[in-house]
Amino acid sequence: MLHGRTSELRALDLLLAGARSSQGGALVIRGDIGAGRTALLDHAAESAAAAGMRVLRARALERERDLPFAGLSLLLPAALDAPDLGGDRLQAGLAMLELLRRAATARPLVCLVDDAQWIDRHSAEALAFAARRLGDAPMALLFTVRSGPGDAPSPLSAEGLPELPLRPLGTVAAGLLLAETAGDLPAHTRDRIRTAAEGNPLALLEFSATTRQDPAAPMLKTITVWPETAERLLEQYDETPPATERMLLLCAADDTKDAAVLDAAARRLELHPSDLYPAERAGIVRLGRDGVTFTHPLLRPAIYQRSAIADRVAVHRALADSLGPERGARHLAAGATYPDAAIADLLDRSAVRLTDRAAATAAMEDSARLSTDPRARARRLAAAAAGAADLGLTTQAHRLAARAEALPRSPGVRGDLMAVRARMAGVRPPGPVEGLLLAGDDPGTLALATALVTDARVRDMPGRLPYALLALSEARLHLGDHHLAATSADEGLAAAREAGQPHIAHHLNAVLAWLAAVRGDLPEGDDLPERDGKGERRCGDDPTPLGVWAAGLLHLGLARAALSLERLLEGAPHPRATPDLVEAAVRAGAPEAGHEHLARFERWAAGTGRPEPAGLVIRCRALLGGRDPERLYAAATRLLTARPYDHARTALLHGEWLRRARRPAEARERLRVALAVFEDLGARPWAERALAELRAAGEPVTGRKPPGLPPQQLRVIRLAAGGASNREIATRLGISPRTVGNHLYKAFPRLGIASRDELRGLLRTGHALLTDPERS
Repeated sequence: MLHGRTSELRALDLLLAGARSSQGGALVIRGDIGAGRTALLDHAAESAAAAGMRVLRARALERERDLPFAGLSLLLPAALDAPDLGGDRLQAGLAMLELLRRAATARPLVCLVDDAQWIDRHSAEALAFAARRLGDAPMALLFTVRSGPGDAPSPLSAEGLPELPLRPLGTVAAGLLLAETAGDLPAHTRDRIRTAAEGNPLALLEFSATTRQDPAAPMLKTITVWPETAERLLEQYDETPPATERMLLLCAADDTKDAAVLDAAARRLELHPSDLYPAERAGIVRLGRDGVTFTHPLLRPAIYQRSAIADRVAVHRALADSLGPERGARHLAAGATYPDAAIADLLDRSAVRLTDRAAATAAMEDSARLSTDPRARARRLAAAAAGAADLGLTTQAHRLAARAEALPRSPGVRGDLMAVRARMAGVRPPGPVEGLLLAGDDPGTLALATALVTDARVRDMPGRLPYALLALSEARLHLGDHHLAATSADEGLAAAREAGQPHIAHHLNAVLAWLAAVRGDLPEGDDLPERDGKGERRCGDDPTPLGVWAAGLLHLGLARAALSLERLLEGAPHPRATPDLVEAAVRAGAPEAGHEHLARFERWAAGTGRPEPAGLVIRCRALLGGRDPERLYAAATRLLTARPYDHARTALLHGEWLRRARRPAEARERLRVALAVFEDLGARPWAERALAELRAAGEPVTGRKPPGLPPQQLRVIRLAAGGASNREIATRLGISPRTVGNHLYKAFPRLGIASRDELRGLLRTGHALLTDPERS
């Protein structure tokens, strides 16, 4: 698929369609090396052949550009009896036009000429003459011309034919191309490649291929290209003077964009900025207010790779001397050919001050490479491994950790490496978040997790973001904010897949499974759903404590108490699952199981010192037949006021008890409260249970609307129905485009539709969910 070339493909399709309807035309595709000229020509050839057109194709050769009519001899098939094209230009053009008309007699014809910048002048004039006079002929002429800054003008340039310039791919198109061809690379690496490629498709493919080719290479070094590409790109610049070549290497190694630094480094190499003028005339660089800019994204790495190692060392040392010890530490490292403790210490100190996590990790890895003390090297390798894990670079993190483990190391470094290994294995090492969750301090967990998410985003640490979003989603789940918990978990799941963290993804799936169980979205079976790589649900066992709780909660909501109890009693128990276990045990006629587990839950709740766990304990006592259930339910309700879901569950149980006690008016009051919360959460099984209890208590609820979509899903589908794109919706609601797509994926089946067109149709027909403000 050609990403980002929609308008260009449309232009080609119109050209071919015109030829098939006897409206001849011609087009020149103009673009730099790697812009995709040949790919568009391939598309035209395939489309024409599929439509039954005759295809003549040729590639002009540079070595034949001075041979008269060499281009036409490549294009014309031997089966045609070509007339003599000699003589004056008029005669040659007329003969070419007649020849093409004869070739298109049986079926429409398309002539494709690649690399037409090399076509000889005589062939170009004859083809252009014919192209301007196609009229009602069933044929199309399509040329590609390379038009980089260093390229000589093509003979076709002066002929006035319509042109189609190929501009760099936009950010979205470049990202889609990388996701398709380099989806196995971490997101951080793909972002770095996209920035370096500057929208050039060949550069995107080359940089991703060479990065994948050597996954063990040190992080964030100069992006490389294949040697063959470098030679092809630089062959036209072989005439540059030696001083110009050294200045180009200095520019390729410099990343400061600081003219003063470049000038100082040049003087140390006995060079002068004026040495760049030949390169500017040759079209290699542009000189302007922004400093020195290479005219093609492949030129910088190609020039750097082609240079001698001694020259690279010299320019890096000159840049380091110009920047000073602190700022020039990276160049000192690049210019060091053997371990150097002083440079290693400089890099270590500079890494601590760098706000760019990727640059800090690269500096720490270089510091380890140059260390002379094995213990210092182990400490720096462990720090680099932790940074690589934060960035989602799992392969590098494992490699760096293994190198550190092979060295003598202090207990502190051993602990750091254990933590890195645990994170990469998906094990959650004890830490502040886990401590707060275990202590039942959900507001504290929310505050800390929010700070961790913000820090991971600001410091661009995609490897740490999934863990932070997992903590945030769990905190929101326990606080009863189910909609935001789902948003955090969805984003975390996408981030975990991007970072290659399947174990964290498994924990996030458990959060989503629990939330889906509340909504009654899960299949009515014994297995929990997970999500496959395409985001679709499949059934599979989930041994995590939260996953076991989700399975039991599902069956409890579906009024299958015995099955719920069975699931809650197997696997590792979640410390907060006891209230559901107690309710399942009572409804299954096995209250002794509830009594057994309640004692442990009471000890945990007392240790938290918080009102909400205490409220859940009191609710459990009421369910198990404690003295004065009405007083217990009322006390539990007061303690759970800040937790909407737990408050509604308690109100439902209280309402059921009141109805059985033949106090229907009071029962209806509690049940209405529970129903309103369940409808807001989209908790279908619990809302249906509350509705059934209301009917039994004498409330007329036959005309009541069924529970709708969660509020954020509703906002997303309303914006989508109005024509907003996923990106526009994400910007407006402050969520990620992936989360928008996930909401649409969940909402479409509930609405009985499968596309945005059908969604717009619902809006046109006045669907209540999209037009009724009461459903917001």
